[in-house]
Amino acid sequence: MDTTNPILDGLENLPKQSFAAGEYVLKEGKRTDRLYILNQGRVEVLQKNSLLYEISDRGSVFGEISALLDVDHTSTVRTLEPSTFYYVDGAPEFIRKSPKFALGLLQILARRLVGMDYLYFMKGRE
Repeated sequence: MDTTNPILDGLENLPKQSFAAGEYVLKEGKRTDRLYILNQGRVEVLQKNSLLYEISDRGSVFGEISALLDVDHTSTVRTLEPSTFYYVDGAPEFIRKSPKFALGLLQILARRLVGMDYLYFMKGRE
């Protein structure tokens, strides 16, 4: 297992789910009550049918906002190629019991926040 990403530590005991290219993993406005961690493949993240970004980084997490805040998914995740994910049902309890995973998730969320702040700052300077 890759020890540079705390998200990946210990995932081999989690169940996996595979999706064919073009399948929806999560749909904006819906609930799955499931947290997904990309094992292999490539996905696109959409919001209101607009592409936000493409992701192929192993250990990327999807569904965390819905799981942590108990709300519908805020984005759609669709596979661009055959993809495999680890998944967690009951994410809040899993996160509480998995400090390394929680640290990795916090790092991901912090990077996203920094990226959003940077985009906001740069947009204001135009």
